[in-house]
Amino acid sequence: MTNDETTCPFRAVVIGCGWIGAGTARDPTTVGVQSHAEAYARHPRITLVGLADHDLGRAQAAASAFGPCSAFNDPVEMLSTLRPDIVSICTPDESHAAMLRLALSPSSTRAVIMEKPLDVAFDEARALVQMASQKGVILSVNYSRRFCPAFQQLRHELRQGVFGRVQQVHGYYGKGIIHNGTHWLDLLRYLIGDIEHVAVPTTLRPDEHTPSAQIICAGGIPATLSALDHTAFTLFEMDILGTAGRVRILNGGHRILRSRIVESPLYAGYVNLGDEDIQLHCLKDAIVHAVDDLLACLEGRAAQPACTGADAVACLESATALLTAS
Repeated sequence: MTNDETTCPFRAVVIGCGWIGAGTARDPTTVGVQSHAEAYARHPRITLVGLADHDLGRAQAAASAFGPCSAFNDPVEMLSTLRPDIVSICTPDESHAAMLRLALSPSSTRAVIMEKPLDVAFDEARALVQMASQKGVILSVNYSRRFCPAFQQLRHELRQGVFGRVQQVHGYYGKGIIHNGTHWLDLLRYLIGDIEHVAVPTTLRPDEHTPSAQIICAGGIPATLSALDHTAFTLFEMDILGTAGRVRILNGGHRILRSRIVESPLYAGYVNLGDEDIQLHCLKDAIVHAVDDLLACLEGRAAQPACTGADAVACLESATALLTAS
């Protein structure tokens, strides 16, 4: 599956061969390409040359699925041996800072795609962004919805006032404000505007890592984020209410429902929301879009990634403020 290295100018490696790194090749229920390894292996201008995981067997299995490429259980050895242009970091959250420092060490590294969050500590994340900038390395953080055409189109519609003036935003999430919550905060920033203030209500906190939030975005737009117990079920939703319509983002972003105002069929002189238009598979091939976006930066067709290190730091700052709020 891997492309011929002689015809592809960019060499890529993946650190971490779990589900998002390389595991989706073995998951028949996955819709589209969702792993970094498969996105690189299928790309016509990139050669996947290496995979690293602390479990060498897992790296070898991924190399067999996406190869031919080399498997390692030591990312330092992989980076020094292969000297790739592009590095994907798909390890657990708490290791992100150390892995990014490793990825930035070789002079060959030209670009890095990080899984979110950039780090679990805000100050360290900010320092890492500065380090990447000083080394001239393009840093992209995989808050995946930013890279998908469906969400880029929705952002354009909101900017154009298709749904009127945004009145308020509501949402649900679970499994930690740093882990899953920053996805929601980043999506809010991307669609609505910068976060100017956050506060924690006294209720709706299923665990110490998962607070609910009251948020004010640019222009005074209020948003509420309700925390749920992720052990009961998984939920990631956003509900945007405008003066001329409504947008609901469901199933983690795989479905977007739009409705616009219509004259009420029941009460003369009243206006209701009409039937919802449903857009499906909105996150299909999300990582493919992220890789294309990164390549546009490498080839000079784009000035910066759709989700920069600075974007990741901004939502991590809000998440950290929520965790430390009394």
